Amino acid sequence: MSASRNNMLRLIRCFTRVVDAGSFSAAADQLGMNKGSVSQAVSALESETKLRLLNRDTRHLSLTESGRHFYNGCQEVLASVDRLDELTNHLTGENSGTLRVACSNLFGTRVLIPALNHFLEFNPQLKLELCVQDDFNNLPDEAIDVTVRLGWPTDSSLVARKLFESRQVICATPEYLHKQSLPTSPQALSELNWLGLTRHRFRNSLTLTDSDHQEHNVPLRSRIVTDNSSALFSLLMSHNGITCLPACNIRQELDRGELVQLLPDYQMEPLGVYALYPSKDHLPQKTRLFIDFLIEFFDRAHA
Repeated sequence: MSASRNNMLRLIRCFTRVVDAGSFSAAADQLGMNKGSVSQAVSALESETKLRLLNRDTRHLSLTESGRHFYNGCQEVLASVDRLDELTNHLTGENSGTLRVACSNLFGTRVLIPALNHFLEFNPQLKLELCVQDDFNNLPDEAIDVTVRLGWPTDSSLVARKLFESRQVICATPEYLHKQSLPTSPQALSELNWLGLTRHRFRNSLTLTDSDHQEHNVPLRSRIVTDNSSALFSLLMSHNGITCLPACNIRQELDRGELVQLLPDYQMEPLGVYALYPSKDHLPQKTRLFIDFLIEFFDRAHA
């Protein structure tokens, strides 16, 4: 095999994730990669080993006989590498120090901080530096270990791991709706005051999909906009208008009836919640621990 050790481990991890997940798409989602890159990694591994590892067709993915033996060997190799990583981290004390995490205002205060309490409880040697703001463009990459972000990551210099998906909810308080006509169609939203974020993609319009998969583009009318997601939430709860927020940020208010979902028969594209971190050959153990913790924490929360 001519591939470097680090590259071979990367190819092996992609291959085992495809087998465990059952498809290239599912593996790509778990790895924070695109499907094409995962497929190329498996093809590169087959080229390096000169083995056909997978049977591929349009509907099914299965291991060849050689692939089954190779997969079992890969599991042993990865388990050995993980044990060596744990030993190295124990000897170097890499689970100590300061972990620097960035997140947006509303998500950070309502969703992430409760999770951080559990993480710190199980990692008493770690300190946490939390940067809470909506504009990530001003953050130097080298100053942040992990950014937890809602939306559609586009920065190719960062690795993106999806934590979970959250549906988007158009909502308002009952008090605001008491003074208005309850909208019965997407077009009726244009008659209500839209509370917008200045940098949000839904600043001026949004797209809803009905049960027949027909899309409806709705222009929005705003009297108040803000650059801060926590301020947007305060404006909403003060009965100033309607807006769209991730359900994970307003779950309690929806459950208690303090917010009402508008047009529940119409859907919007769900938001991915991602952990973003710099691409490094040797990811610090504290970063790996934190990302693995978030995946497990939110898996349990959304089970």
